[in-house]
Amino acid sequence: MDGWFEEEEEVFGHARDPYKRVEVLESSRHVEVFLEGFCIADTKTPRILLETGLPRRFYLPRDDIHEEFLRPSSLVSVCPYKGRASYFSLELGDLLYADLAF
Repeated sequence: MDGWFEEEEEVFGHARDPYKRVEVLESSRHVEVFLEGFCIADTKTPRILLETGLPRRFYLPRDDIHEEFLRPSSLVSVCPYKGRASYFSLELGDLLYADLAF
């Protein structure tokens, strides 16, 4: 089997839950991300993920993340809403924060 589809959309991991809200909204909110005193990201165009029973999560444009801290990770996750996601670790000096971003 090459894939599992609902109508024309490929399903990843498992079918979507019709009783659960998963919505992504565009925002003009200013979001800054700091770790160990380093500014990792700074954006005024985040996307906010709203999901039933979970706190809001922010997705930031790749161009607004300071990529000099990112290191590719071997971790990959699968979600019926976002598909396959590859992760990155963050390296700050001698410290490595594994699988912190995707």
